[in-house]
Amino acid sequence: MLFGVAAATALLLGGVAFVDLRAGAGLASMQTLTRELQREFEARPFTREPLWGAANAERAFDHYDRAMAQAAPLIEPPKRMAEFWKHRREPANEKHDALRAQWQPLVNSMRIGAHATDIRPVKVGERHFHTTNLLAARGLCNLAIDTAERALDAGDAQTAIELTLDASTFAHDLMQRGSLIDQMVGGALMAIATGEAWPEAQLARLDAANLQRLADGLERLDRMLQPAIDGNGEVLTLAHSLGNAPLGCAYGPSLQAWSFGFSARWMLADAFSRAVALVRTLEQERTRPWPQRRALFQLELGALQGRSNPMLDIIVPNYESAELNRRISVAMLRLLRMSIALHQGLSLPPLPDPLGDGAIAVHGDDAGTHLHCVSSVQQKHLVRFVAR
Repeated sequence: MLFGVAAATALLLGGVAFVDLRAGAGLASMQTLTRELQREFEARPFTREPLWGAANAERAFDHYDRAMAQAAPLIEPPKRMAEFWKHRREPANEKHDALRAQWQPLVNSMRIGAHATDIRPVKVGERHFHTTNLLAARGLCNLAIDTAERALDAGDAQTAIELTLDASTFAHDLMQRGSLIDQMVGGALMAIATGEAWPEAQLARLDAANLQRLADGLERLDRMLQPAIDGNGEVLTLAHSLGNAPLGCAYGPSLQAWSFGFSARWMLADAFSRAVALVRTLEQERTRPWPQRRALFQLELGALQGRSNPMLDIIVPNYESAELNRRISVAMLRLLRMSIALHQGLSLPPLPDPLGDGAIAVHGDDAGTHLHCVSSVQQKHLVRFVAR
């Protein structure tokens, strides 16, 4: 009897020791991977030139973050900003003018950041990998576009163009910041700055010199902007977030957790290593056309869903949806570029369609020229028509 109890106790203790050993080894591997990801991230070229005008040697995110922090009180309540944007084109309104006056210094700060050449995020240990406030960032972009529209109405097309290019630079820099949330926020702002800002009626008001000015800035932007998401920045963000996770607890009982000895540390380390492996696979194929990329996403994410680790569903985001949104913003930029060329009377070759595996479609008829991306005829934001 005593022998049986002793044997069971030894077996139990041995199992606990084995789980602790595996969990410890997994966490050590995760820390090694994190340091490797950090080195790769810090080795990136965090510089770019402004889309127009003079550059400064400051750090862009010092200005962006200050502007967004100061914007936070101005977006409350959200209904006020929604009402402003809905009625901004109406006759003079004292409340709207007062709101514009409050936002203008913040927009100016954002514009200084857009001319800074250093777009490295703040250092780890300061405020690195915090989540961007979508409403504050969108407010900055919207107020820049509102100011541009008012400048165009006043006959100052050059200022209008420069404002929209600065807003586009702000969007681009957020897309380079690292986390998937920042990339998606940046993509949403890019759609505002390059799609909503320049409908056909606005382009028709530009003379030849200003059409060229806008075309030059957008061509530089298109060269900087990649359609594929940055998965490496996301897993590094994840690594820093997991560094503060409570790892001493046991995971709730389930058949999946049983295979990891109900150890949260073991499951987390395993899930992180699989997330990094997924991202590296996606990075190797980042230049493939979207139909092939999409199939790869579905294949790889489907394989992860078949794994026995329940934490994979928690820490691996929907990369397919995130990249689709990013590619839509790139598509809107390229449609705008082609539309400008038509307004200039140029025959710009069709640009690559970030949503397909060929060029953006061009169809002419007696009324004018239709531009659209693949499978997007019903999506108004992915279609442009330039009248003859």
